[in-house]
Amino acid sequence: MIMDLENASKSNVSRKVSIDKMRRKIGKCLRQMQKHDPDVKHSSQPTTTLFVGNSSILCGVSLDELEQIFHRYDEQCEFVVYPNKRAYSFVQFSSIQNAVNAFDSLNGQVPDLLPPNALPFFMAFVENLPSVKKDERCRAPADLKVLENFIDEAEEKQLMETLNDCVYAKTKLKSRKVVHFGYKFNYDTNEANVPAENVIPKSCDAIIDRMMREGIFTERPDQLTVNIYEPGNGIPSHVDSHSPFGDAIVSLSLLSDLVMEFRDFANTASVYNVLVPRFSLTVMRGESRYRWKHGWVGLYMQGMLLCCFEIGCDMCEKLCGIAMSKGGNVVRANALQLPYLDGCADAVLSIAVIHHLSTEKRRLVFDRLIHAIEELMRILRVEGRACVSVWAMEQTHNDVVSEYLKMRGNKSHVQMNRRDSHGRLRVHEGQDFTQQDMLVPWQNADGERFLRYYHLFVAGELEELCAKVKNCDVERSLYEQGNWFVFLKKTAD
Repeated sequence: MIMDLENASKSNVSRKVSIDKMRRKIGKCLRQMQKHDPDVKHSSQPTTTLFVGNSSILCGVSLDELEQIFHRYDEQCEFVVYPNKRAYSFVQFSSIQNAVNAFDSLNGQVPDLLPPNALPFFMAFVENLPSVKKDERCRAPADLKVLENFIDEAEEKQLMETLNDCVYAKTKLKSRKVVHFGYKFNYDTNEANVPAENVIPKSCDAIIDRMMREGIFTERPDQLTVNIYEPGNGIPSHVDSHSPFGDAIVSLSLLSDLVMEFRDFANTASVYNVLVPRFSLTVMRGESRYRWKHGWVGLYMQGMLLCCFEIGCDMCEKLCGIAMSKGGNVVRANALQLPYLDGCADAVLSIAVIHHLSTEKRRLVFDRLIHAIEELMRILRVEGRACVSVWAMEQTHNDVVSEYLKMRGNKSHVQMNRRDSHGRLRVHEGQDFTQQDMLVPWQNADGERFLRYYHLFVAGELEELCAKVKNCDVERSLYEQGNWFVFLKKTAD
């Protein structure tokens, strides 16, 4: 039974939804709720908790908007919202009266803070909030144990002092540093049969004794590897070698919590994320040791940042259309006046763009080229990087011929046409470029012939150009396939 519909503000209801229609809509919303959250009980009497249909992200309503709407009735109210799959939310008030006030004012209405075309809220009182469901990913593989508080802070301090004394023995790997005790592990052969420089420290004895008493090991361990991870570091998923070690492998977590990722060899889509707290001992044996790969996920492995995106621009409308048809984010824009905010980009690529810049007075072309680089620096954040490529005057470099020159192998080596008395540009007809400013023929699919302007860069010219730009540091340059590349960093003022 849906309660209090007749007592809700009739003036508000009549503006949007009739009472009969509201009954049907609320019933439909509650059936949807029962499908996803069957433990939530509808109440025929007012409670402190409101079910609010049509109030989720799926319906275009953000948490900020929900807060603005309901904080009018109770500044202490709290929300349960869903990022997907559900078209409803829950609001828990500090008192029943506050919940009733919100119900009477908003049920069947499009709140005035939402657009007029938004869906009306359909509301009902419920006895309880949905129970927290344990994420499948938060489960753990069979035979895995995480023993919390296996050591205390004093023992951790003693272990770290011992490790600092052995700093000279650290080995630098790709994503971490390691120190071996007892036997040195060979990462090329996956063996541990060569004695290490250090024996297992005395500070580990009491901890190993504790493991023996608790039956974690049946024989006293004789090899210890310390992995040192800097913030953000991780290690790819792997299974520790079978032959050098026994059935159980243990990992003691020092200085911070971490999340171990386990991936099933038999079903790679099956992934568990297991929290390993500081001071805890993780014991892997059986399935967790042999069937599941484990790793520490670094920040660089977290996947795509949904708050970031790539966007391209070009002056050619057809090229922009082609890029858009392939799913790219594209705008039509001028390289000398980019439509982006200052400091908005982490990285910028300018590929084969600025060598097309020209002016009526070509002596000013250098100024326009500088301005193009200045625009790249403007939109870059400080410490951001840019890569710029241009066509090279030198189509042969270190005795290597560019693909462009190979393509023109049937052309004469001699540039036939010369500048006339008016100093007009040459059209490139031979193989080698004979001047830095050229017109290069291009033919489209319909057979139409066009002349494209190019400024051909000589060695060192692009670096000289970038050096004139404020806050622009040339980190390196290179030549590849008839093109010059520079890699730039934006510096602070």
